[in-house]
Amino acid sequence: MIYNLKGDFKNLKPAEKDLLEYMANGKSSNNFTDKIDGIVAELKKQEKWRREYMTWEMTMLQVQETARNEAIHEAQVEAAINLFANGVPVETIAKSLHMSEEQVEEIIKGNTAEA
Repeated sequence: MIYNLKGDFKNLKPAEKDLLEYMANGKSSNNFTDKIDGIVAELKKQEKWRREYMTWEMTMLQVQETARNEAIHEAQVEAAINLFANGVPVETIAKSLHMSEEQVEEIIKGNTAEA
């Protein structure tokens, strides 16, 4: 189940609403979120856990950056192929996509080999 922490909570059960509000702003409003808040406070005190969490957080940021870069590259490849197929010159494609002409030619050659 996926919840939007910036969304509208009015159609949720009170317990769900309390948990999401705690996740969104860190303010505890019932026994359950009080317990979670206590556990979080204890974990924040533990140096080993903090170090592991920060390592995990850095890894997640790297994964997101890699995924973003891959998505951008895939979009550029698709755009280069489509532009070339519609008669746009390699030089124009390269300038438009901030790529070298050699990169565009490699993409086109790779696509032609697959076809």
